[in-house]
Amino acid sequence: MAANMEIRSSILKSHLFDKELIENGDWDPQWKTKFEAWNEEGFPEHQKEIALEIMKSVIVDLLKKDCVPKGRVKIDRLGNMLDKLEQLLISTKTLDNKYYRDHLNHSIRVILLSKLMARYEPFKLTQKEVDMLVLSCAFHDLSYPLSQIHKIINSTLNSINRGYNIASNVTDNYVVKLDINLGIIKKIFKENFDMMLKGALGYDHGMLSALEFITYLTDKEEIYDNYSEVIQDIAYHSPIYDKKINIEENKRLTILILADEIQDWGRPNNYGQMPISKIHPFEIQDNLIICNFIIDDPTNYSLLRQLHGKIENLKRIDLKDKLNVEFKYLYSNYALINTNLFIEDLKALYDYCLKMEDIFDSNNNPHFYEDDYESEEIYYGYNIESKHKLDLRDKLSNYNLNKFILNNKKIWMNVNCNEALITDENVEVIEELKIKGNKRTFNVYLGDRSGNLNNASENDDMLSELKSMIRFINAIIVKITRYLDRPYPYELGIEKFPNSLELNEVYQRVGVGSHFGNLRKISRAVSSNGLFIFS
Repeated sequence: MAANMEIRSSILKSHLFDKELIENGDWDPQWKTKFEAWNEEGFPEHQKEIALEIMKSVIVDLLKKDCVPKGRVKIDRLGNMLDKLEQLLISTKTLDNKYYRDHLNHSIRVILLSKLMARYEPFKLTQKEVDMLVLSCAFHDLSYPLSQIHKIINSTLNSINRGYNIASNVTDNYVVKLDINLGIIKKIFKENFDMMLKGALGYDHGMLSALEFITYLTDKEEIYDNYSEVIQDIAYHSPIYDKKINIEENKRLTILILADEIQDWGRPNNYGQMPISKIHPFEIQDNLIICNFIIDDPTNYSLLRQLHGKIENLKRIDLKDKLNVEFKYLYSNYALINTNLFIEDLKALYDYCLKMEDIFDSNNNPHFYEDDYESEEIYYGYNIESKHKLDLRDKLSNYNLNKFILNNKKIWMNVNCNEALITDENVEVIEELKIKGNKRTFNVYLGDRSGNLNNASENDDMLSELKSMIRFINAIIVKITRYLDRPYPYELGIEKFPNSLELNEVYQRVGVGSHFGNLRKISRAVSSNGLFIFS
């Protein structure tokens, strides 16, 4: 009952914030009435139904005669299905224990926030430009369910395979064919054609949404020309594209990206929680945007992964010293972990491994190999090769964990999620995390109790050492679990490691501390962009 009351309280807070956006958005009476009806609906699921009606109105009313008759029929059909498709996404994401947040009410809030931002410098959009902006906002995530089609099917099939003994041969023999007009795409995206085509074939939701928008337009060259920037904005809002965005030349795209990244309030996740109910204080004026995100429920909310995604998108924007932006998160859920004990446990693991006969190959050499798999991106585009040979005796005897751990650094863990912060030794208590955009670019900062701000850095050597340490220990743990006759596959994928309870059993039998679970969490943090280094 208490949990339901908390969710209800969060909904009320988000409604009040949405009401302010509607009141200050300078909407025509017709549109204002629609948004007020949406906001006054007290249940998110019913809100989605009204949101779909608003989306249909935006498309039909703003495109007018430029919308083909088939488009009017199709948006009705899609509108009736979108909510069901989102429910399907929620179910399959939960099956895979993946995090998911709503996209229907999210799109309405992006429209409201974008309209408000468009009134201020350095934007000051005309009414025609605002209409085009609203179209971009309405379509920017429209094809998100389509972009997830392979994951939906794979997740469902994997769950069936895992759950039913007689269904071990369920396969994914399916093909989803995309209808892409290459001539139009080449004309609109010009020198970026290859990059955008790759995005479409890779099922990027931004590019797929842009392609879907094109199908609503009358098939005339001048119509495509009129909406060329809308199509580009919808596609380029996705952070996967290496495109520098000039705030003076791409005002609408800048607004869309900012609004998309700010809109975290009132978004329930697939765990039935609403981590952020409102932004308070929220300040917007000429050349300034300040957002203070109130995190009501940090359970299952990985702030660092959110920040990583946001900074990857925002750093594409060249602010040209025209706008100051600050996102602040008051978040103190980080606990300092005792890394000194890792050295003792590492030695204990090594001693135990030497007693295991099957850890050596047929020639009795003290080597074993990790399975082959590709290098993976760890942090800000930095890559480390993951295929390497481990020599237990030589590697461990020369392995000085102090080189990484005790080099004037501290490691902090989020008590709820697999994410980690690495800071200088002078940081005593973590008070807040910030994204600040000024001058020309964006950066992530950590604020401690003393009020100091530490900038996130790209420390490739530290990451390499951390990754090496984690892979080395993980490989030992996998060998131990095999030796204990536990039925785990040979792949070293994170999801195939034993769970925490099973690992604790291993640790007890080996005689090492259970705090090694923290190292496994750090491993997941490194692998899933849940790690920041501050100095």
